[in-house]
Amino acid sequence: MNDEPFPEEALKDAESLFRYLNENTDLKPSEMALEWVFIIECPFELESGDESLTQLIESFTRVTRADEDAFRVEVQHLDEDLEEINSSTLLQILLIYTSTLTQGQLDEIHAELDKAARTLGFQYVGVECGLPGEMDEMKFAACLELTDELMNETCQWEMGKLDNVAESIRSRHVEVAKEMGLEVAAWMPTAEIRGFTQLRPQKEIVRRLMAAHAAVAWVLAPEEEVPSSVIKRYVKDNGLVRSSFSEREADWIGTSRKDARESMGQAGWAMENMWGLAWILGNAPLVCPYEKLVPYSITRHIRDSFFCNFDRSFDELMAASQLQPLELIITLEDFFYCIHNGFRNMCIRSDYRNTHDIERCGLMQERRQALTWALSPGVQWDDADVST
Repeated sequence: MNDEPFPEEALKDAESLFRYLNENTDLKPSEMALEWVFIIECPFELESGDESLTQLIESFTRVTRADEDAFRVEVQHLDEDLEEINSSTLLQILLIYTSTLTQGQLDEIHAELDKAARTLGFQYVGVECGLPGEMDEMKFAACLELTDELMNETCQWEMGKLDNVAESIRSRHVEVAKEMGLEVAAWMPTAEIRGFTQLRPQKEIVRRLMAAHAAVAWVLAPEEEVPSSVIKRYVKDNGLVRSSFSEREADWIGTSRKDARESMGQAGWAMENMWGLAWILGNAPLVCPYEKLVPYSITRHIRDSFFCNFDRSFDELMAASQLQPLELIITLEDFFYCIHNGFRNMCIRSDYRNTHDIERCGLMQERRQALTWALSPGVQWDDADVST
């Protein structure tokens, strides 16, 4: 084998590594030991020897058939510098496994860990991989590059320097998707054909984000930290009516806090919606489509810089927001539309047997929801067309 290190792109995630090995070497993943880090987030404090953690480890050892010496468990705060850690993203459990894995084995582990995590009230985030002791941490390199390209496109668009702008942007998005190993359908209509020409009023987007914030807190935040009376007052004082919430959020708010906690997994998905809304309002950075879930650093940024607590009013949040340029929102929505279609096509080719692809497809739909809804004035949240 060549002793040169793998390129950074190959170590970005598991899919990239498998693709690189298959295309550039005779070596297969099943022939070498790599360090696999399976990440689970836990919304409550864990004690040493906690039964929930024990059950999770049992599920992991069962599916990997691993000896205790083959992996190690690390439980850590998601931010060591944060004095008051949000209970909804309190701990991260890392199952670090150094071994050989095939794609089939990896898919089996994904499915088992996701099932076990949901049963225990945890959230399975995904997997990272690399050479033992050399885990790559360039999570946002592609995101930063994408940001520069999108901003450049926006400037050209605003100055009228791009002819046939919708087709030009779509062409590049299809190329980027292809580099990710995704096939985008040629028939997909461009943003122009889909009628994306204006953004709904800022006040609607702010209220929608405030409603999602209240609903997620209702599910994830313990009563002793965020009393129900505080959330109810927040909803009433800021004019958050039934139409401000999605159907699932309205269902959460309509139940007791105890019953609502059964929807913790869905509340995690709602954070993906919140990212899109916060980004449109200029209060969250871009996320990379390679990322499995919105990273904790971004969700914390949304909470700390935008919400802070439940004392800030609608007027204060309106003043704290600065809308992204319409052209940039349209461009990003089209990019996520292409990536969503690419993952959907992967699901179809595998006859929906690959749970990893299904998860990615659902992830892109949640991220698109806010962008598509914001570009569809007069359309209710649950009626926004996020089909592929």
